[in-house]
Amino acid sequence: MGNDSDMQGDAWSGNVRATIKWQLICGLVAAAGVAIWLGLWFGLAVLYGAAFAALNSLWLAGRVERAAALDQITGQRILYLGAVIRFVALLGALVLAHLLGLHLLAVAGGLLVAQLALFGYPALRSKIES
Repeated sequence: MGNDSDMQGDAWSGNVRATIKWQLICGLVAAAGVAIWLGLWFGLAVLYGAAFAALNSLWLAGRVERAAALDQITGQRILYLGAVIRFVALLGALVLAHLLGLHLLAVAGGLLVAQLALFGYPALRSKIES
């Protein structure tokens, strides 16, 4: 039998996986709608943005898990450094999207959809469970 922290870690890990799946599902649905409405290239741009946001969420979850195991000051440093790294990665992803010829407003739309899914998921989950 595992100890309480193992069970909490498994539950936390399961919540992270479920949240990221939800972000990707919402991004895929949005990308399909945009692809039907505006064309495949715009849909791919939305999907690119949503996928990057989900990756960013996964990255953040790993940082939070690492920071939780450390003292407060070191944990804060890890979180702040992670925020800087994720911001630079976002800029790099936008540059790459531009170089690939993706419409940046559609990429931003994908990022927005995934972020809204991230913040809406706990409310949806609580309604499903009650």
